Amino acid sequence: MPTVVIGNNTGDDYSGVEDTTLLEANPTYNYGSEVILATRGTSSYKNITLISASGLSNIPATSVVSLATISIEHIDLAQTDTLVLRGLLRNWGEGNKGGTAAEAGESSWNCYSYSNAWTTAGGLSDGNDRDADSCGTISLNGSYGFKTSSNINGIVQDWVDGSRSNYGLQITATRTDSTEFSYWSNNYSDGHRPYLTVTYTTGGASTVNDQYFRRQRAS
Repeated sequence: MPTVVIGNNTGDDYSGVEDTTLLEANPTYNYGSEVILATRGTSSYKNITLISASGLSNIPATSVVSLATISIEHIDLAQTDTLVLRGLLRNWGEGNKGGTAAEAGESSWNCYSYSNAWTTAGGLSDGNDRDADSCGTISLNGSYGFKTSSNINGIVQDWVDGSRSNYGLQITATRTDSTEFSYWSNNYSDGHRPYLTVTYTTGGASTVNDQYFRRQRAS
């Protein structure tokens, strides 16, 4: 039962993690090259994190995923919240800006891939931009360091076997005050970048469709 780590840190099994922050306060800007990711749930303006792992393509499509978690390094002390993870339904572009206007293919608060607009700015339209239901959570407990999500094997399984497109996750804050939660992005120093850990077995289904219909019967 292999366990692999997908990230952009030395020693990770596969590379291929992309991330960015959407800022409601600067709705046309891209932040794909920033070293910090941020979430904020305040009603005055929100920050939302997007993250995906294209390196999942290295796992055989017939694999059965039993455990999958995403880990981010929290860099704010004495802050607590439950971050909510939802699957994304838009093929967003990470971009390479540090807070300037998004260009072709880059994401911003207004666009998932400039100049293609989210149905609701920030990717907040359930069923169009993102899944209505959460696929997992990350608990921030008021300390520094890596925080690991609950098991998100359901959505990772779908990405691996191809029953849904891998557009990654949206991360939003639960708290609605002005508190901002920050984490290192894939542009920060080696060893501090986000990563996805996946445990799976191989040969669990003869074809992608076999595996998909088996899960449908069990649901």
